[in-house]
Amino acid sequence: MGWSRLSAEAKSAIVMTALCVFMGPFVAKIMLSERVDMFEVFGFRGPFAEIRPAWIAGFVLAAAYVAWSAGIPAVRLWLFRLHPLKLLAILLAVLAAVLEELLFRKLLMDWLQQAGSDEAVQVIVSGVGFGVLHAVWGGLKGSWQTAAGAVFATTILGLGLAMVYLLGGRSLAPCIVSHFLVTALIEPGLLIAAFGGGLRVR
Repeated sequence: MGWSRLSAEAKSAIVMTALCVFMGPFVAKIMLSERVDMFEVFGFRGPFAEIRPAWIAGFVLAAAYVAWSAGIPAVRLWLFRLHPLKLLAILLAVLAAVLEELLFRKLLMDWLQQAGSDEAVQVIVSGVGFGVLHAVWGGLKGSWQTAAGAVFATTILGLGLAMVYLLGGRSLAPCIVSHFLVTALIEPGLLIAAFGGGLRVR
């Protein structure tokens, strides 16, 4: 059966599986590192009370982004749907949250800080870089409009996550949890909408 004949759900399953296979080894290598305690690096062993504002901001950001995304019918339909695709989305959410937050917040923003960039530059570069990465969404339908929409939406999310990172004293934990919640809730509905040409918010 050709790709074009597959249902949007089947295509979404293939894409999410491919992403998990791609990201899985990287995350496993990071988490199994013997050199450092990655849970401490991510901030999950840190003083939660001291970064309470970042946790609150992270949850508010996730809730707002999911609420906005739920304006897309397919996302709304799949938001809390019990289905094997949703389990796959949760696995993808874990991998994406760890890998992308490590790359765009911890590594990129800390490198910019060491290079002498102020916090505003760090937030903008991190957010825009995060958004540009998601231009690949345009490839799902071969549409530059889809790519532009994805870049805009994920840049907004990236800017928010970058501010949460700074608010938490550069602890990744609130960012990872916020990112996880967004991805776990809006997938696979977002992919299904992309393949079905229904990405517009209504």
